[in-house]
Amino acid sequence: KGIILRELYPIPDERISGDEDLLIKKEDLKKAEEILKSKDMERILSQEEEEDVYHYFCKKTGLHLELHTGLFDDSEKVIINNVTLNTFSLDKHFLYVICHAMKHFVSSGIGIRQICDIVMYINKYYDKINWNYIWQEVSNFGYETLFVNFLQIGIDYLGLDEKKITYAKNKNKYYINTKNLLEDIIDGGIYGASN
Repeated sequence: KGIILRELYPIPDERISGDEDLLIKKEDLKKAEEILKSKDMERILSQEEEEDVYHYFCKKTGLHLELHTGLFDDSEKVIINNVTLNTFSLDKHFLYVICHAMKHFVSSGIGIRQICDIVMYINKYYDKINWNYIWQEVSNFGYETLFVNFLQIGIDYLGLDEKKITYAKNKNKYYINTKNLLEDIIDGGIYGASN
């Protein structure tokens, strides 16, 4: 998601990543691992044979890669810096960005970058987003209230135009209180490092 999201920012190189997520087909895993090992990348964290995510780290450069093998049910091709990449469809990519923010919120704390990513995505693709699909999935996860509060922070502090958002129901029906959430985000810094 990082390389795709960077392109949404006015200066892409200013959206730095803690790690890079690579989506690969399961049948390409062994080949990918051989390439990474040949480039001085070593597998870290779990060494289990069958994983959902394979972590690789380079001690020389600090590069941290995550290989994901179970995320390809459909994909689209995009070209960034003359390199063709396979990524999620537009709606699934947005859902992934939202879910990534939710994961940070419940695990390591949320940072301002996750909210900025959501805001930048909406600013670019608001008229192409299938909002019915997004709200249905967010609701299925039980995160409607949290998502609405993320959006409200975007509106209040990050220049998100509320007209670009299609809500699932009347906005007044949601519980909106961003005070504590905003404090958590500020404590979390860029990536989310609070508890």
